[in-house]
Amino acid sequence: MKDIIGVASRVAVGGVFVCSGAVHALRAPLEAVYITEAFKIVPSFIAYPAAYILPFLEIYFGLFIMLGLFLRFSGVCAAAALALSEVIMCQAWLRALPVVGLKCFGPFGVNSFGMEFVQNLALLFLLYPAVSGGTEFTLDSLIKKWVMREARK
Repeated sequence: MKDIIGVASRVAVGGVFVCSGAVHALRAPLEAVYITEAFKIVPSFIAYPAAYILPFLEIYFGLFIMLGLFLRFSGVCAAAALALSEVIMCQAWLRALPVVGLKCFGPFGVNSFGMEFVQNLALLFLLYPAVSGGTEFTLDSLIKKWVMREARK
């Protein structure tokens, strides 16, 4: 049962990261810069490269989580990204910044801060079974078995 929950969690969390990264990569990067600058945390010379780089990191970490490749590292990076997103949303809400929507899933997915916060928390909680359960069905375990078999020869 733990394996099934782990694999399902990996597919769910990884799928969300891949989908979100793809949407961010395909839309205009200036829109991402505008949203990032609306939070008033980083200057524009950081927001511009982040708008180009972060979507591809989301895709890579999502794929790594789904496939179970570098699973612990990918899980920690995804958890850090989700936790940082929560902190950024909280500070924007506490400072009453006029951020209209986060648009994590493009124009068809504009959520309120509360909904986005709950979604990120759910993904954060799903990361634990994704990383700790179902480890038999990962590329990491396949590589480990292959290396152990080759070492015996």
